[in-house]
Amino acid sequence: MLPTFFIRSQGIRKLYCSLFTPLLERRGLTQLEMDILLFLANNPEYDTARDIVEKRHLAKSHVSVGVDALAGRGLLERQLREGNRKTIHLRLTEAAGPIVEEGRAIQREHGEILLSGFTGEERAELLRLLEKIGENVDAAPFTYPGPNPQSRETSLLMMADAVEAASRSMREHTPEAISALVNKIIDSQIADGLHNESPLSFRDVQAVKESFIQRLRTMYHSRISYPELKKNMEQQKSE
Repeated sequence: MLPTFFIRSQGIRKLYCSLFTPLLERRGLTQLEMDILLFLANNPEYDTARDIVEKRHLAKSHVSVGVDALAGRGLLERQLREGNRKTIHLRLTEAAGPIVEEGRAIQREHGEILLSGFTGEERAELLRLLEKIGENVDAAPFTYPGPNPQSRETSLLMMADAVEAASRSMREHTPEAISALVNKIIDSQIADGLHNESPLSFRDVQAVKESFIQRLRTMYHSRISYPELKKNMEQQKSE
């Protein structure tokens, strides 16, 4: 039963993503960024990056990259509230409204496809069972219990996996964007203490960063960004 369940669940996610593809291409968003927008819109009681990580079970580094991209496009804002200057709250901007509504319409379409042919009683029972599954998921430990990397090799693998996965959600692969991504991912892991038991030195970490940055630049055939040239090209296109 379980293997079939896992296969079916992957198909459900694939269908969900395929329905979103036209919207994402038209709006220039990644699926992760769309998921963040919809999570914040559909769950107003949760409004921090930590909430997104914990409730959606996403990697902290991936959420950080997605939030930065959305803030840069003016689709969400970071806010500090009186009495608590440490917690950063996320608020969707007015510009995000139309995108959220389109996304919600796709979510409803997805739900109708999945529940096609179900009676009202069957739908109610399914929702009850899904709620129970959700409770089991929330209760499961999603943080890797260890051991943390204890050798240079395992640390390298952990860093490489995180950087490679996060790079797939980037819209632009300029040298500047790649450098910022690699530094953010690796610095986040170090800040979380994931490499405390590894013999990696500061010099090792710098060398790893430089190697990953060079590798990604080669992989994506990045070119140096010339702001003035880019501006002139955009002006020519509009003429």
